[in-house]
Amino acid sequence: MIINTLYELDYQDEMSDSNKILLRWREQEDGQWVRQQKVIEDFEPYCYVLWNETVLVSAKDNTSTRVMSDLLIEHQNTKWMVERLEPTDKTTSDGRPLIKVILRKPWMARIFARRVKPTFEADVPYEDRYLVDEVDEVKPYEMRKLFIDLEALQFKSEDAGPTRCLKPNNPRDFQEINMIGAYDSFSKQRVQWVQHYRFEEEVKVENFDGNDVMIYYFDNEKSLLQSFVNYVEGIDPDVLLAWGGGFYDWPTLFYRLESNGIGANKLSPRSLKMHRHMMAPTFKGHQYRAKAQPIIGRLTISLDVLFKRVYMDSTSSKLPSNRLGDVGEDIFKVGKAYVRDENGEVVLDENGDPIPFKPDFNDPNYDEWIDDYLYYNYRDVELMIDIEEKYNLVRGQQNLQELAKCQYNSTFSGSSYARVYFMRNAGFIQKTGWQETFDEELKGAIIMDP
Repeated sequence: MIINTLYELDYQDEMSDSNKILLRWREQEDGQWVRQQKVIEDFEPYCYVLWNETVLVSAKDNTSTRVMSDLLIEHQNTKWMVERLEPTDKTTSDGRPLIKVILRKPWMARIFARRVKPTFEADVPYEDRYLVDEVDEVKPYEMRKLFIDLEALQFKSEDAGPTRCLKPNNPRDFQEINMIGAYDSFSKQRVQWVQHYRFEEEVKVENFDGNDVMIYYFDNEKSLLQSFVNYVEGIDPDVLLAWGGGFYDWPTLFYRLESNGIGANKLSPRSLKMHRHMMAPTFKGHQYRAKAQPIIGRLTISLDVLFKRVYMDSTSSKLPSNRLGDVGEDIFKVGKAYVRDENGEVVLDENGDPIPFKPDFNDPNYDEWIDDYLYYNYRDVELMIDIEEKYNLVRGQQNLQELAKCQYNSTFSGSSYARVYFMRNAGFIQKTGWQETFDEELKGAIIMDP
């Protein structure tokens, strides 16, 4: 199941998280997995504080005061966040009574936890909070997976750069996407989009390794990206997968869609209308964290990170490399593309080994070796498909989600996963920040009774 907090325009005319929650899943109808969607509008964010005891309230200047917890709704540093206080029968691990603090917006929980000490469950993601309170079963279904791989023309700092670029000092924007390869798990269709100013707009079907690939040719990046966005809108995938997605593919798509005037929000489902949104990269200035879910209404998986963890768990050994080609050669004995001669035969080195094909991403005349370039991109996508089919990574995470009934993203972290399980089964409320210690001290595995 996909669950997201919906975004909407705030008083500053900027997209901000609302109290609305989006649920997306599929149900089987006449042998087809049909899209289902629901928006929850009557749920509210909340956390807990000690009842009838003093709490420490801090201001922006770090000055602190102690006040009775029932006065938080009136205190100048908290009243703007607190909608109301409600009595509850919940207690701490040592039996102290708690009071529920209803907050105005989900994002306020983070600020409230910094301003008020101690708090309880103020660090629970809004999505997991809803699932724990309102959902008793997450039903299994087949996710529609879209594997993608980007290639881009790179520029040196002294170059003029791409035709359209809003952030020339940003390495994810100061480039030009010239190729996208994709595979749709439902239709089994392989598609590539490629552009060069010397190309004419046309569609061809090529056969690589016995697989037909639909190739769309364009003479500019914007047309390529618009066609790709239209394709994503049309098939409505549940999850996008890329090798190094958080590091490269997702932020590159975000910035190039913005710079070309298409809008990164177009990767969000069309059915969300004014709530379509893609969060901007903030990690290291221009990246997403590997587990981030920036596209509202879709899941994103950095396949390299997920596969690394599953491979280590299943083999008790590390991957030979984080590079996709090296992984393919080690596991499947087939790497990425190789240099071929004019007859299409693989060229061998002096040791009889095939020579890997390495594109020159700085060469603006890539149209002169476009056939090799297309095959190189195709092989990247095929290796990701092979890894997913062999290790069943997406289904494995779904199984974890269905067991704990948490958001998909919480299955990637032991502490996040355990937190939801404890919330559903413990007879007390956890203190905010408990999982930070949990991550450092946990040595072993979490074993749960299904």
